[in-house]
Amino acid sequence: MSKIDDHVEELKKNTEILEYTFAKYNLKLDSYTIALDISGCYPTCFMELSTINGNKIVKKGADKVNIKINFYDENENILYHASEEIYADDFDEFDTIKINIAELQRCLKKAQKVKIFAR
Repeated sequence: MSKIDDHVEELKKNTEILEYTFAKYNLKLDSYTIALDISGCYPTCFMELSTINGNKIVKKGADKVNIKINFYDENENILYHASEEIYADDFDEFDTIKINIAELQRCLKKAQKVKIFAR
């Protein structure tokens, strides 16, 4: 395992899932992985999402939900932010999304904490 892989594993232990932000949209984060892509060059976050009790996404005045991931340094300063949109009408109870975090390669070693949330 590389130093980057070790650091990614440590970040996973320091990841906070803001579940209440997903629940507002009738969503839950079932699982996630922060890993390098197959080439070993680009960090990526894969997330499996599902609706609560098989219902549809609740629209909060918009037809989409943004799934966001923030990376923080030891002082809780945001180092990097990435997001992916989910369109409520296209989401059918379960899906996997991919958030590319390629820019993070430069600050990956400085990141100490991660937050994942919906907005």
